[in-house]
Amino acid sequence: MRALILADADIAARESAMLSRMEIGLLGHNVKVLYAEPSDDQLHIDAESLITGLSYTAGGSILTLRPRARRLVRDIDEQIGFDDAASSRLDVVHVVGSRAWKIGLQTAASAGSHLAIDLLDAADLDRIRPFENRAARHLASDSRLIWLAPGQKIYEAATSRARSTRVFPAFWGTHTPEHPRPAPAPDAPLSFAIITTGTQTRN
Repeated sequence: MRALILADADIAARESAMLSRMEIGLLGHNVKVLYAEPSDDQLHIDAESLITGLSYTAGGSILTLRPRARRLVRDIDEQIGFDDAASSRLDVVHVVGSRAWKIGLQTAASAGSHLAIDLLDAADLDRIRPFENRAARHLASDSRLIWLAPGQKIYEAATSRARSTRVFPAFWGTHTPEHPRPAPAPDAPLSFAIITTGTQTRN
């Protein structure tokens, strides 16, 4: 499986650590990951990373949206290779950041891939139905759009607003339980775990 993570400038600047953890996690599930962010921002992927870092042009009018998406797809195909027809297919475009929704849709349409979009802000909820209509006009008949909700409240609100698209809970960040857990006994043993990102070159 091949996935493109497409971030907007805000997410690329503020959530680079979260994106790196997501990418490394996908690699652990045998997903070939490519990453793209606006070309006027420095790529957060370092030179020794296992992730292929690409860039796209974020600025421009609606008239240049499709050519910009096609240029990104050409860059993706060059990275994946053209050894056989199946190897150059991108399976899913995963958009993180509301300013990348439009370029993400056009990229998925140009690549013939599925589209997954993170609903990171409650303000994005009003865009769900208009975007579903737009996606229905642009995506291939066998391509699907899904919404990913990072929290319970957004998940519930998105589920009630989405008309023809499934919403999946993909919670991330810090979540507190509904009822506080009691403090452990003073003599109870403690457990610690050290977790790396997978990008360190030394143990």
